[in-house]
Amino acid sequence: MLHMEAIDEDLKSDKKRDVIPYLLNLASKSDIVLKALIQDIEATLTDQVMDRLNVICSMYRHSGSWEGVGPASLVTLLLRSDVHCFLLLLKHAQKNLFSRQLLEYLLQKLENEVMFPDRSVPLLISTGEEINIVREKLLDGNQLEQYSIARILILVCYNQPSEFISTIAYLLQYSKTDATLALLVRIISGTITMHTPNDSTDINMDTERYQNFIKSGIEYALRDAVLSDQQIKKCFVEDRVPDGQDTYMHQFCLNIVKLLRWENSNRVSALRTRSICRAVEGNLYRIGAALQRYSCILQPRMECTVTALPEMPTCHALAQVLDRVDMSGTKSPPPSVEVILKVVQAVAKYFFRCLHEEDIMAKLRGVQTASRLLRKLCLHSKLARAVALRDLLETAMFREDKIFGSKPVIPNLLSASKEWTNDDLLIYMNQKHGPITQLTQSHTSVFHAGVIGSGVRKHRAGEDGIPPILTTNNELLMGALMSCMDGNSGIVEGATSVSLLLVELVSPDVMYNGLPWPDEDFTKQVSIERELYMRGAVERCAVARAALRRVALARPALCLSSALLRASAATLLHRLRAHLDRHTQSPELSRELSALTELLSTMTLGQLLPHPLCHILELAPELTANELVQVLRDCLWNYTRDHVPSPALFTCDSTGLHWRDPSTCKPPTTYTDSLRIILQKRISTLGHMYPIMFLNLDKDSQLT
Repeated sequence: MLHMEAIDEDLKSDKKRDVIPYLLNLASKSDIVLKALIQDIEATLTDQVMDRLNVICSMYRHSGSWEGVGPASLVTLLLRSDVHCFLLLLKHAQKNLFSRQLLEYLLQKLENEVMFPDRSVPLLISTGEEINIVREKLLDGNQLEQYSIARILILVCYNQPSEFISTIAYLLQYSKTDATLALLVRIISGTITMHTPNDSTDINMDTERYQNFIKSGIEYALRDAVLSDQQIKKCFVEDRVPDGQDTYMHQFCLNIVKLLRWENSNRVSALRTRSICRAVEGNLYRIGAALQRYSCILQPRMECTVTALPEMPTCHALAQVLDRVDMSGTKSPPPSVEVILKVVQAVAKYFFRCLHEEDIMAKLRGVQTASRLLRKLCLHSKLARAVALRDLLETAMFREDKIFGSKPVIPNLLSASKEWTNDDLLIYMNQKHGPITQLTQSHTSVFHAGVIGSGVRKHRAGEDGIPPILTTNNELLMGALMSCMDGNSGIVEGATSVSLLLVELVSPDVMYNGLPWPDEDFTKQVSIERELYMRGAVERCAVARAALRRVALARPALCLSSALLRASAATLLHRLRAHLDRHTQSPELSRELSALTELLSTMTLGQLLPHPLCHILELAPELTANELVQVLRDCLWNYTRDHVPSPALFTCDSTGLHWRDPSTCKPPTTYTDSLRIILQKRISTLGHMYPIMFLNLDKDSQLT
């Protein structure tokens, strides 16, 4: 209490004022006295006490007893004090000139002391021990406080690399302004270039060591953000969630994106070494895992945590981080196979999560970001392309089928069989009409219109009609698939992979998946159940049909989907025969005609049907069921049986495009006579098609 009496305004004797310099001189010689003086210093040196001390010091500073307590001695005492004295000095430096000068003198002295590794500075040790208090002040302090704290943190981080890592993690997670992010950049650059002259040629000395520290800081921030999102928060318990509350992961991603933007602008000299980008590239696997976690629709939502908030902003922010990182290997080593697989799987899941967005603009932005990421990943890696195509197709056909308009029951699903009744399966329907044991060379499958006594077989509700393929989600998916392919050769290779994947995902087994088309009787006796199975799977799945059309554009990839085309053609032949004795406008026949139109248009698009067989598509709506059966059997089936749809039929021109030369692939008359006879019989209605289809053929035959 001696110093309190010394600053009393009513003090009559000036000698008692000398207690203040006496205590300071005594503290400079004794650590015990110094510790006693600075104990609870915030409560002792209040604003009123500091104001009174300023007045007294200005009055007595030139007296003899006060000569030993100048700025130099005060700085020496502060170097031996703890961080609370430093924070108190910061508080008064804002409004007191002497305190501000003393602060600058102290910081310069600290920077000088750090140059000698064998010296230990108690103030820096105390700052490292209570660094959490200092960091909090860095976030909410004024400009002078933030600038000064950043300078002392640089010194602490230089001596203690672990605090350098934790400081990076803390600021990445909790910084919400550009000013605090700029301080992070200053701390990083200041720590790396500590005591390096500006004109030194070795300015990047020990950069690799600190680069690993930055990478670890981002890794810790990412881990802490995930853990913080799962912790119960008081504001959620008390139902006082502030407006604009985001997940910790979202804030972390926003800070990373902003730093990457500054780095790519090339305007911040401290970031020209790409330290942030390289550190993010080193954590791609963890960022991909986080995106995969937050994109999961079935993510557990714990009460009173930020996981109860909408997760899509966090997903978009994570995708932006990946979008701003170079994964091509041009500026840094390419990612490992493990990283590529994780990021591709995460982006695929993020793509489908975006399709569930209700806001159309947010949906489109997210899909575009996912498509860009897929293009970057697949541009230099065929492995990434294969994984991306498989993930996109498998998920769209089996797990997310409803958002693409596909029917809820897909035969290739194991769970679908539980929803079937015995009346739906051909094997059980045949048992009602005779013994299951069949004789040699006899038909194993017979189609029946119904059961005697029960009437015509009834169709289940919702079975009629084919799902449309021209939907927004379908087009977005096709765009994502095309993003996995780059360049003409890449498109052909990618479409070939899609074609093979479609056969693999739709076909129930590996038998009969080759390119050749067998005799028509073979499908009747051996593989008709399989063909029905495959056609039903393709028709119910809008994604498979849309992908087939995209594959047809990238010739000759459609040849590898020959099994799917063959299944559709075989079932059309048999079903159209079943409709010969029925009314021509029955709903079943209309459905078959729709399926026939799609088959012919796909094969024509892929140049599997040469001229004039490609014009069957235009004739089909005008033909009867009997004529359709005849054309399908004699023209389409027999031609593809004798001329196997193979990539060898296509030639590659100088531009890299594959196509069939019409002058060299003219079908013999054996495959066109039935079509010609039908046209001649119906010359009154179809006569305009005759010169288009056969006039040039007749001229060529005469020339030969």
